[in-house]
Formats: sequence, structure tokens, C-alpha cells
Amino acid sequence: MPLHFHPHDDIQGTHWVSYGPPRIVQAKRADTGDWHFGDMTLSEQELLSALPKFSPKKLTEFTLTHDGWKSAKFKSFRPLIYFCAFHDPTILECVCIAVNSLVTFGKWQYDIAILTSPDTVETLQESLSSLDVPGTLTIIPVPNTHDKLDWCLSRYNFALSDMFQHASPILYCDADIVCDHPLDDILPLLVTSPFVHACPEGRLDEGSLQSEGHWFGWRLLSGDNVPFDPFSRGFSSGILGFADARSVQDVFPLIRQAAYGWMETFGGRETLPSFDQRFANYVLRKMNMSSLDIIPQKVSLFRIPPEGQPYPSVQQRRGIVHFLGASTVKKLASMQAYVSALKERGV
Repeated sequence: MPLHFHPHDDIQGTHWVSYGPPRIVQAKRADTGDWHFGDMTLSEQELLSALPKFSPKKLTEFTLTHDGWKSAKFKSFRPLIYFCAFHDPTILECVCIAVNSLVTFGKWQYDIAILTSPDTVETLQESLSSLDVPGTLTIIPVPNTHDKLDWCLSRYNFALSDMFQHASPILYCDADIVCDHPLDDILPLLVTSPFVHACPEGRLDEGSLQSEGHWFGWRLLSGDNVPFDPFSRGFSSGILGFADARSVQDVFPLIRQAAYGWMETFGGRETLPSFDQRFANYVLRKMNMSSLDIIPQKVSLFRIPPEGQPYPSVQQRRGIVHFLGASTVKKLASMQAYVSALKERGV
């Protein structure tokens, strides 16, 4: 059966991640008609027989058999990092530092997006207009956001833009981060993983089942009769990594629905902390969709001390520093001080 689209442009114009072990390859078509994916050579027929007969938009993955019996799988490599920054001018300053650090110190070559209120789109565009971004920088207005709950949960809403549908892998970052080292070596690992990856933080029960905290969702697990180990680690939802939009098409809507439903049932929309994090811990743990084994390779959670140096050692940089445990104003000052230290060291 003939193909109803021509795949050559999609294939040659895209980098791919091959499975087993994950690595990035670029497809090249030889004059003979054979295709080279890194050190793998495929005939035209082997490749075309593996492709879907219809493709409404971009080709994102395919599997095939080559050399008679060997199996291969390829997923497109179109990385995206996105942020959320709403309302508070200090948060907008933080996200601008985060994006600048991603390009300057992280050498990020790919796409970046920021979700924000419609009335702050122009502010962010102006603030970031002088930044030379190798990929695209997209400011996405999020309509009908009224409070912190809406702002926090917007990270789980991929209906806000079509750009999420073709990105792979996808990283979400809070605004209060500084990127201090390239992230490239974990990206192929995220592309081929079925999990949502996060950074472990405190004990799930926050030290005791008598704790008054709500950070890691153990009360939600208990209320739903889901068994859990109180000594296991909860995770921060400030940095999340996953393969693509399809990998979270079930769990991200569940996080939003659980959060809004719980607030409607029990109240507390204006008072209870960690809207995004506790419901993410609850849903992803119950659905067996969370993993804590990739993000820690690149992320340091830095709790700002009340006194002393307000940022980590420049010598210990690994990828991303997430600043915690202080007001937004103090976080901004710590981020600015850390960026200055990185520049002084010539990073």
C-alpha cells in the first residue's frame, strides 16, 4: 500500500533517539537509497514498511525490523523546557533569570515556553527580547486563571498549546531555578522512559504521621486507602521530566481533576499549601508513574539558609539548582547572587 504522505522531510529534518541503550542519531539518506541512523543502515523498503500509512502532522516514532531479525525503535528528539510564571513581578524576574541561565550556562539549544497570564505576556516578551535563543521562545497566555490554584495546576494542562504535542522529551521547571550546567546527557533517557521523573525530597509522612504538612500527598493516599510506606521519599514537583505529551495524557488530567475536586469537596482553596505537589505525588504514586532515578543526576534542591552564603558551591554545579525554603524575594536575591558567582568563575 503506498504511503499517503512523504516521510523523507520529517525523517531527515529530525534527530531521533534509538532504543537500547538510548542515544541520539540523525537520519541520512545515501545516493543508493539506503538510510543511515547512526551506525545502523536500513534499506528504503525496510524503513518505508515501518512507517504509518497516514500521518496527520509530524512523524514522532516508529519501530522496525532490519537485517532480517533485529528490532529497533526510534522516537523523535525535539526537547522542550517550559515554565510557569504568573502575577507576581518578582516571579516574572525569577523566570527571566531561569531562562537566561538555561541558555547562558546550560547551553540549551532547543525550545523554551513560559505559561503566564494574558496581561503579563508583553512584560515577559520585552524582558527576554535581547536573549539569543537557539530554538524558539514561546510565551503562552493562560486564560481564566484566578488564583494560585489555577496558576500551579496550569503546568498539567497541555491543551494550552499545540507545541506540547510534538515535543520530546519535555521538562517542566519552576521559576525559582538556575541552570548551571548542560542537561543534554539525561535527555535521551527521558525520551525512552514511560515514567514521570522527579527529584526526591523529604519523607513521605514529613517525619511523622502526626505531621500537619501536606507536601507529599500521604493524606490523600490514606484517604483513598492506598497503601504506602511513610519512610519512602516524597518528590518535588518543581522539576518534572517525561518522554512526551502522550506519556502523561492520562495522569496530568487526573492531577488537575483530583485537585479541583478535592477543593470543591473539602474547601481550602485559599489556605492549603502545595496544591500542585501533593496531588502530583498522590496520582503518580497511585498510578505507578513516578520515578526518582534520573532527575537527581542533574538537580540540586538548595534550601536557602537564614544566614551565610545564599547559594550552593559553584564547584558542585550539576545542571539545575532549585532554590527552596524562603520567600520569593529572598529566592530572587539568591538566584541573582548565584548567577553573579557563576559569571565570576567564568562558567
